[in-house]
Amino acid sequence: MLFFYGLGMVFMSGVFGVIKSYLFMGGKVFWVDYLIFSFSSIDMSIELMLDWISLSFLSCIMLISGCVFMFSVEYMEGEMEDKFCLLVFLFVVSMCLVIISGNVVFILLGWDGLGLVSFILVIYYQNMKSLNAGLLTIFSNRVGDVALLMVIGLMVEYGDWMFNSFCEMGWLISTLLIIAAMTKSAQMPFSAWLPAAMAAPTPVSALVHSSTLVTAGVYLLIRVNMEGSMMVMLFILSAVTMFMSGLSANWETDFKKVVALSTLSQIGVMMFSISLGCFVITYFHLLIHALFKSMMFLCVGVVIHTKVSQDFRLYGGCLASFPMVNVGLGVSGMALMGLPFMSGYYSKDVILEKFLEGGIMMMVVILVLFSFGLIAGYMFRLIKVGVSFSSNGIVSLFFLKGSIMEKSIYVLALLSVVAGALVSWLIPIYSLIILGWEESTMGLMFIFLGIWGSFHLNFFSSFMKEMNLFMSSLWFLQMMSCDLLAGKVKAGDKMFNFDLSWGEVLGPHGISNFFKDMSSGIETFRSMTLWVFFISIFLWVLVILLL
Repeated sequence: MLFFYGLGMVFMSGVFGVIKSYLFMGGKVFWVDYLIFSFSSIDMSIELMLDWISLSFLSCIMLISGCVFMFSVEYMEGEMEDKFCLLVFLFVVSMCLVIISGNVVFILLGWDGLGLVSFILVIYYQNMKSLNAGLLTIFSNRVGDVALLMVIGLMVEYGDWMFNSFCEMGWLISTLLIIAAMTKSAQMPFSAWLPAAMAAPTPVSALVHSSTLVTAGVYLLIRVNMEGSMMVMLFILSAVTMFMSGLSANWETDFKKVVALSTLSQIGVMMFSISLGCFVITYFHLLIHALFKSMMFLCVGVVIHTKVSQDFRLYGGCLASFPMVNVGLGVSGMALMGLPFMSGYYSKDVILEKFLEGGIMMMVVILVLFSFGLIAGYMFRLIKVGVSFSSNGIVSLFFLKGSIMEKSIYVLALLSVVAGALVSWLIPIYSLIILGWEESTMGLMFIFLGIWGSFHLNFFSSFMKEMNLFMSSLWFLQMMSCDLLAGKVKAGDKMFNFDLSWGEVLGPHGISNFFKDMSSGIETFRSMTLWVFFISIFLWVLVILLL
């Protein structure tokens, strides 16, 4: 069943791609508006917008989903296939609803669907660690859900729920939309849930952390095309997120968490680009990142599936067993670094040049450039371990030749190499940027500086051990998030006890007892009235008889 779902998704990707080309070449937009009901001056209608932006993203998601479904045929063998298939399908449908919805009410339906299904997928392997990760994920995302609900309430005043009108509706709505996007895209201070969500199966991680859940917030801000003073807050927090995730990834030894932190840093790059006003470039990077990051997760999934452990330090000598996996990791890693002529280079280089052109203060420039160097550092660590010929403890005799998992990687590997150049020819992302030779080569210089630093990271082993807890917990952000959630849960327990005591006495039970007593009194009075009536009749009859 998973294989046929995958074929269907790939076919739909082709259909959406053809329609996108037609709309893009003709400059057309399909807008579907179906009125459900009208209340006062507010119309509740189903509004779907199909243009080249939404259809390009749909085509990309369908292609990745198809590869993930095919990959899962072998990876999830022996699991409950129907349950897994249904959950992933619901997840894709929720993301599609977010992409094509034209008003915030139906965006919220897909938004909530993503949060709920992601919680179920994170706790797919039912153990305490998965449950803790799932609770952290859903509680963090609920903050954004509440922000969107408040946006819906505030927009009642304007009588319009279309997202095209967001930027004209004041700073409060803009702030709430940014908060909603930051929670879904795991920006500071909501970053702790993204590495924790690695408790989900690896095919789910390939879908969630490449093109669906974490990119929903980025896509929302691209659609809104927001500008104004609130972009300063997004600028600062996204830069801090890039730096924090890059630094933590260089200390991390868990294979999946390193890739998750790389996702966090790339989402930070996208949010950073949005804060600079580069919406088209951000969308371009969103599509390219989805392709090479999903391939990276599938390659990691193959290694974990065959070697059991997730500690990448044990994967030396994998080149003979997994040649295609190592090629995939190398291609995706170089694309993630932004090395010239790889797919990531065509977007990251433009984002960096736009940033350097803006005349930002030197401290922020150094922070951002250092973050780009950290990305190159931790990715080179993974590539270096994979291509080394010395085994570090685990030896695998499993070969992928001819397997479905390998074929899924083939498709994404090809696209990860050529998609950057192809999309850059199709989407007009370039504008006149005037920089000196030093600024133009600064990004490349810091990339090679990060690679050089990864060679010498082991020399600071004692320092790394001392900083391990701090870095692996995202600067204690995970602990603070869990403590905050635990405090809220304990407060809920107190509220529960209050409800069982005074809340019940003064609330439902009190009202019920009051009406019972009142009803009993009325019934007693009514019965007494009847007795008085009958006694009076009896006395009158007796008096008449005596007379």
